[in-house]
Amino acid sequence: MRVCRTLGDVRHEPRGRALAIGVFDGVHLGHRAVIAAARQLAESRGLAFVVLTFDPHPRSVLAPDEPASYLTGPDVKAELIAELGAAELIVMPFTRALARVRAERFAEVLIAPPIGAAAIAVGENFRFGNQGAGDPELLRRAGRGRSVEVVSPEMVRSDDGERISSTRIRSLVAAGDVREAAALLGRDHLIEGPVIAGAGRGRTLGVPTANLDLPVNQAVPAPGVYAARLVRGDDSWPAAVNVGRAPTFSDGDGALMVEAHAIGYTGPDFYGEQVRIVFRQRLRNEKRFSGPDELVAQIRRDIADAASAAG
Repeated sequence: MRVCRTLGDVRHEPRGRALAIGVFDGVHLGHRAVIAAARQLAESRGLAFVVLTFDPHPRSVLAPDEPASYLTGPDVKAELIAELGAAELIVMPFTRALARVRAERFAEVLIAPPIGAAAIAVGENFRFGNQGAGDPELLRRAGRGRSVEVVSPEMVRSDDGERISSTRIRSLVAAGDVREAAALLGRDHLIEGPVIAGAGRGRTLGVPTANLDLPVNQAVPAPGVYAARLVRGDDSWPAAVNVGRAPTFSDGDGALMVEAHAIGYTGPDFYGEQVRIVFRQRLRNEKRFSGPDELVAQIRRDIADAASAAG
């Protein structure tokens, strides 16, 4: 999949493009319906299948004091979109200047070269342009004279009838309900980052851990212990993961840490390497123990539970 990170990277496409447009944070089941609609348009009309998204998340620009945590960073988002078969990903830098562009002008940018959209798929609630004045109907009006087809798939809902949204999934992750989040994402929630040196307590206790350096605003599950997979490149291991502030060794007011014990791994430390933690199931709440011996006994139970749950 070709990735264009500015409009200057976008090449002329003689067939025209079928665009799926959205922020697509999480690439959840609702997003996948929009992307699938663009793919269907591309296949039926002989167009290039393209996804257009924005970076950074618009809320981080429009409400910097209240930024949304993100479910997928740029690399993970691109990877998930590539798996859905897109030939090209256009990442439009989101700025205050872009937010002030009139909706009619933004629609023209999509239809005119170099993007040259001949078909567009967006969610029913997609809004764009200054003050969010643009909607799917405005796109239809802008494209009528040039045979640009605009579709808005019906919103995808979960079994309880509620609309699937990134906001809802963030709330589930923040509450530690990674299994329900996975049901709405269509995959397990993951976080990634480089491994950094920690306090070394895990190795002292006989349970070495990989400590992640978390990017700002990444959506991290609530404090607790989780069954997960630790992924490094093409390799992965079942893992017991602690998210918390080490209350046994502190007052619980330290920095939030994500510490993963790769079950069965006996190689060298992962320091400096990029790893992913793929959350499968919450095992228990974070707890303060009376001392190292009680903690180690519980960790051993957590490892056995995680090995069974993570597969």
